[in-house]
Amino acid sequence: MPKIARSDDNLVVVPTNVSILSNGYVYYNISTHPRRSAVDGHVYYDHKKECIGVLRDKADKTKEGKRWMYANSNYFAILDKDSMPERPDRDDCISVGLHAAVREVSDRSGLDAILTEVFGVEDACLVLDLATYMLSEGSAVFQHVPHWCRDHAIFTEKIPSDTAIGNFERKHLSYSLINQFKEKWARHSLDDGKIYLCYDSTNINSQAEGVFLVQKGYAKDDPSLEQVNTDYVIRQRDGLPVTYTAYPGSITDMAEASEITQFFRDLIQKDGAETTGQMDLDITQIADRGYISEDNVRDLDQAGIHFLFMLRRNMGITDDLLEIYAHEVKSSRYYFEEEDQYGMTVPGRLWQDDEKERYFHIIRVLLPGHNDLR
Repeated sequence: MPKIARSDDNLVVVPTNVSILSNGYVYYNISTHPRRSAVDGHVYYDHKKECIGVLRDKADKTKEGKRWMYANSNYFAILDKDSMPERPDRDDCISVGLHAAVREVSDRSGLDAILTEVFGVEDACLVLDLATYMLSEGSAVFQHVPHWCRDHAIFTEKIPSDTAIGNFERKHLSYSLINQFKEKWARHSLDDGKIYLCYDSTNINSQAEGVFLVQKGYAKDDPSLEQVNTDYVIRQRDGLPVTYTAYPGSITDMAEASEITQFFRDLIQKDGAETTGQMDLDITQIADRGYISEDNVRDLDQAGIHFLFMLRRNMGITDDLLEIYAHEVKSSRYYFEEEDQYGMTVPGRLWQDDEKERYFHIIRVLLPGHNDLR
């Protein structure tokens, strides 16, 4: 119930069409709905009521029979709207902590400059506001953004409406602009061109219908659900996201890996053409055993990208290496004190007709209860 100021300047005459309770509170009948009894067919009336104030004195009446009451905000909103002050755009208390953090990160990383270059100042600010909202609420339900903006510091000059956000998503946010941003951001993240990139993927189950990306695949959590696959690449030294790609749930990891390789191949070719003599590109991609295949390795070679992959146990080269070097790697001369591990690096060919010599890193990992190579 809204608070009631019991002061003389808040006294108003009790209006008609009200109900007064025994405790003096005054309720205004906003609407009346007829309802017919299912038993005897009699018509009853339901009233929707709102408390609009409280009597000053139950026995207090003017000569004209009028009674006085202290009004609350409902009274002015329902019966005297002209006297209501305009609602301020922002609340009295504004949360600024997350906004300050996002601003600092976006400034230092160069994110705001790239967003502005691709989307323009106004839309770039909106992107940062939407990102901050998702970080704050853990949700992408943008219909709540205008309400959230009332008590949070924002990048845009005024609180965006549902219509403004919808227009941005439908009219201003195109695949060409997204790809342009991804390309510029990835090139920016390469630093001086000598960089390690960690690559992995995940899948997200979905019950959405009519969405092309949502398809049957190998879902780890719930095989009965369709899924969307997402690949992501981060910078190894600090975990900075470099790029991402969404795929239909039916696409395999190896097929996805070829797409990421193509992305960096195009990036290297464009970057080399634009910065010839200024950047010596030396990219190394790190990934787990799910992405190693002859086709992917050849693609990486052609793209000029180095790689560090785990070998699959079912690859013939794995057993060959273990048979030759398993006992030798246990020798104390291959112990690295700073890592507390035994390891060695040997040259070889990844497959029989491999034209390029590779280097294989063999690490002795001791598991609890075991004293052999894993």
